[in-house]
Amino acid sequence: MSRIANDPGPEWNDAMDNTVFISLSHQMAMRRSMDVIANNLANMSTTAFKREGMMFKEFLMTPKGAPPSAQNKVAFVQDFGVSRDMEAGEIVETGNTLDFAINGKGFFTLSAPNGEERYTRSGHFHINEEGRLMTTDGLPVLNEVGREITLNPQDSSFTVASDGTITTSQGAIGRLKLVRFAEDARLEKIGSTQFITDATPRPATGAKVIQGSYESSNVQPILEMTHMIEVLRGYQTTSRIMKDYNDLERSAIQKLGKVA
Repeated sequence: MSRIANDPGPEWNDAMDNTVFISLSHQMAMRRSMDVIANNLANMSTTAFKREGMMFKEFLMTPKGAPPSAQNKVAFVQDFGVSRDMEAGEIVETGNTLDFAINGKGFFTLSAPNGEERYTRSGHFHINEEGRLMTTDGLPVLNEVGREITLNPQDSSFTVASDGTITTSQGAIGRLKLVRFAEDARLEKIGSTQFITDATPRPATGAKVIQGSYESSNVQPILEMTHMIEVLRGYQTTSRIMKDYNDLERSAIQKLGKVA
C-alpha cells in the first residue's frame, strides 16, 4: 500500500457552513477514487498490471472557536492511501520465446539506471543489439547473482526452464533471479508494473517460470465499470444535496431581506 498525502483543508470558523465543507470533502474523495478506477481501466491490457483501489477513513475536526467536545466534532471523508490487489492475472500463451510468466508468488529482478533493483511480474522481454535481455522500457534483467543476462552472438536457441535456468546452444548461461517478499504491501510502484522496496528479498521458492506466455492484468472491466457508476452516482447525489442546501439558504436570505 502506498500512502497519498491529503490536506484536510484550512481551518474554518463557526460562521461557515459545515454542510458545504463536508460535501466538498466527499466530492474530493470520490474524484480521487474515479481517477484510480480510470487508471485501472486504462491498464486493463497492460501486462501484469495490478488493480488499485482508494482507502477512506473518517476525519474529525473541531470548528475554530468551538468548545473542544465530542458534540462539536465534524466528520469529513479523507482518502489516506491506495490498496493494491496483488492477485495474479490470467496466464496467456503467446508462443514468443521471450515472453515469460511466473506461476506462483514472485517477481523478476531488474537493474535500474541508479543501480537499485526493481521488481516486476511483467515478463515481456527482448534482446537488444548488445545481446542483453531487457524489458520493453530498457531495463536489464538480472540473473540469480545480480548480474545482467547477456547472450553470445553464437547462441542459436534460447530456452528457459521452469526454475528460471536459461539455456542456449552453448549450454546453460545462468538463471533468472526470482524473488518474493514477506509483505507485498511494502512495495512502492514505479510506472505501471515495476516496484521498489527497502524490504529484503528472498528466493521465490515454489514459483515456476512459463516460457512463451505472459501474465495479463488482473483488472476486471465489468467490476471496474460497476464501481465507476457507483462513484459517479455518489458524486451526483452530493452535488444535488449541495444545490438544494444553497437554494434553501438563498431563499432564507431573500425572505429575511423582505422582512427587513
